[in-house]
Amino acid sequence: MNISEEYKDIAERAVSTGIQAALGVTAGMSLANIDMDAMALVATVFISAAASVVKSGVAQKLVGDDTASLVTLKRDPKTGRFMSTKKKKG
Repeated sequence: MNISEEYKDIAERAVSTGIQAALGVTAGMSLANIDMDAMALVATVFISAAASVVKSGVAQKLVGDDTASLVTLKRDPKTGRFMSTKKKKG
């Protein structure tokens, strides 16, 4: 199965967002001493990951730099690596 780089980028962001949401909700519940059932936790993680997918898809169409980021990054044409946009002191 051949998955395009754009879809891999979106999937990676969605999984990362889901894990972060699960950790954040779990830690928050522990700190606030609040109980949450497993289905509410799963729903929270799913909604967070789905929002990430929607944002990433919109960003790919709006920014158009082959990433799922809302930030436009410049690439070095020789290496393909992202370049710093900071001005050098001289």
